[in-house]
Amino acid sequence: MRKLSPALALLALCSFASCASKPSSPLPAEPKVALRRVPEAELIERFGAVQARNPFLAPNSLLTGRPNDFVVLELALELPAATRVEVDAELLDASGGSFARLYDLQEMIDYFYNFQLEMADVRSAQSMLKRYYVPGLAYNATAGKKRYFFVLVGKHPLPDGCRVHATAFAGGAVAAEFDEDLPPAPKPVKKKR
Repeated sequence: MRKLSPALALLALCSFASCASKPSSPLPAEPKVALRRVPEAELIERFGAVQARNPFLAPNSLLTGRPNDFVVLELALELPAATRVEVDAELLDASGGSFARLYDLQEMIDYFYNFQLEMADVRSAQSMLKRYYVPGLAYNATAGKKRYFFVLVGKHPLPDGCRVHATAFAGGAVAAEFDEDLPPAPKPVKKKR
C-alpha cells in the first residue's frame, strides 16, 4: 500500500478547510433594507397555528372574541456597519384616515401579558417576541444580515379598502418604503337553517 505524501495530504486538507471558511456572501457596501407584509398563512407555517405559541396571530377568545386584527410586516436588513435604524408604519382606510397603531416590542409583550391567562403562554409569547420582533422602532443595529417582524394593531374587523404604508430609515435616510392594499377580509359564511 502506498503512503500519501505529506505535501499532497496538506494540499487536500487546505482545500477542504478553505471551502468551510469561505463566507456565504459578503455584506453590501451600502445598507440594503427591504419591507414586506407577511401573510397569516406564512406566519402559521413558520410559527404554528396555536395562537398561544404564535404571538404574530391576533388573539381570539371564547369570552371576548377577537378584539384586534394584526397586520404583520417584515424588516430585512443587510448592514455593512453599525447603523441607526428606524421603522414607521400606518394602516389607512379608504378616506386616508389612520386607524391602527404600530406597537413596539414592549407594547406587544404587554398586549399578550394582558390577554393571556396562562403564564406559560405569556412566557412563550414573550420569548418569541424578544427573538423575532424588531428591537425598537428606532434602535442602533449591528452590522450583518437580520430579519425582524413588527405589527400594526387595529380594531377587529379591519374595514375593506385598507392600505398599509411603511417606511424604514437607515442612517437617517429613507432606505425602503412599502405601500400595499390589504386583501378584503373573508366574509363570514351564513349557515342555512
